[in-house]
Amino acid sequence: MKKRIVPTLLADSLEEYNTNAIKFGRFSEWLHIDIMDGSYVPTTSPDIFDILDQVKNLEINFAVHFMIDNPSINMCERISEYKNVKLVYFHSEVLQENKIEEFNDFSFDLALALKPDIDLSKEINKLLKVSDILIMTVHPGYNGAPFVPEALNKIDELKNKGFEGTFHIDGSVNKNTIEEILKFDPTVLNVGSAISGSENPEKAYLELTSFLN
Repeated sequence: MKKRIVPTLLADSLEEYNTNAIKFGRFSEWLHIDIMDGSYVPTTSPDIFDILDQVKNLEINFAVHFMIDNPSINMCERISEYKNVKLVYFHSEVLQENKIEEFNDFSFDLALALKPDIDLSKEINKLLKVSDILIMTVHPGYNGAPFVPEALNKIDELKNKGFEGTFHIDGSVNKNTIEEILKFDPTVLNVGSAISGSENPEKAYLELTSFLN
């Protein structure tokens, strides 16, 4: 799989999700949406289905990162009705191991996400059942949280434990951290404020993409 930069949609209103998706979709084939429940992390986001209704007609690939306590099969069934949702991240510790196959049986791909302080030994059996893992390089829930470079070591640890799939990164990816991140050879780099908060998001996207070549 070719390495890619994926802009995260940051918005203050539902309408802004649509506006930003159209704007960012002019230069990126993939966009990332963060969903927070106020329990797993202190912050909250709009309802995922309200957001997806705003962008459902766009020919863009969406990845949705759920920072929530209680993902459900019913929720996944509803998400699968949105054909432009291609990837869903759930945090590993909130899914039971015996439910992984059930959650991995929808139209979108399932990825498991790992916080910086997660104990891999408790999650490894689940992680080896999926093909995509998201490494959080910040403590989740806050836009602009500080970079945690030690989290990148999980990539080598997982490879040593037999994981042969795709690594994704999320958290404080910017022009000051990207070279260190790329030393660990991840494939997907999700980028928040470094693009969304830029005066020229397309220029910021292209600058970060240039590091992948």
